Amino acid sequence: MRTRDLNGRIDDLSEKLEDTTLGSIVRLDSNSFSEAEKLAFSKVGEIVEKYRQTGSEDALVENTDLISKNLEIIFRRVTELYCYVVPMVLGCGGSQEIVEYFFKLHFYNFEADLNECLANVRKWSEKDRARAQEYREHFGLHTVD
Repeated sequence: MRTRDLNGRIDDLSEKLEDTTLGSIVRLDSNSFSEAEKLAFSKVGEIVEKYRQTGSEDALVENTDLISKNLEIIFRRVTELYCYVVPMVLGCGGSQEIVEYFFKLHFYNFEADLNECLANVRKWSEKDRARAQEYREHFGLHTVD
């Protein structure tokens, strides 16, 4: 086979394997949730529908705990998936256990640091928030790409 033909086949394969989902939202399979979790999602769906029909935020406020629980379920599942996949990919060279150990150590430390930081940010006054925004914009830190 000629080099030109081989390059053409490689280009064809590259086009077929191109990731067309880049930038799209990852979807979780609803079958992966327990019946209790599905019930919680269903109840929140009813609450949201009631809000859409009435426009009253009372239903949302009354059910903040249930809505937060659903967000917690989704966050936990995404975190579990991430913490499963990343060490598996990074450790495919034979050091799976070591990679998993260090990944989880750093990931959960990052999560704890972030939670502490956000708890402090929640205490900021509007003046402090504005000053932080000005600082970020001044130094080109206002976007995260």
